[in-house]
Amino acid sequence: MNRLSTSDRARAVACLVEGNSQRATCRITGLSRKGVARLADDLGACMEAAWKEGREEMQSEIDDLRSEIKSLESQISVQTE
Repeated sequence: MNRLSTSDRARAVACLVEGNSQRATCRITGLSRKGVARLADDLGACMEAAWKEGREEMQSEIDDLRSEIKSLESQISVQTE
């Protein structure tokens, strides 16, 4: 299976990010529709995975902050008694 070069992928991604359609990206870059469609699909999968990973990391940080707040609240209630 043929692969797009890094420079071709970068040009195609730049066109897609600018808001061009896949067909317009093909015309601008000279790449095949199948190659651009496959690249767009791969980008979507990578973005979804990165979003999920970031969301899980953020949830972990929120849980850590909640436990720290509960610990501080218990210390404050002990000191006021």
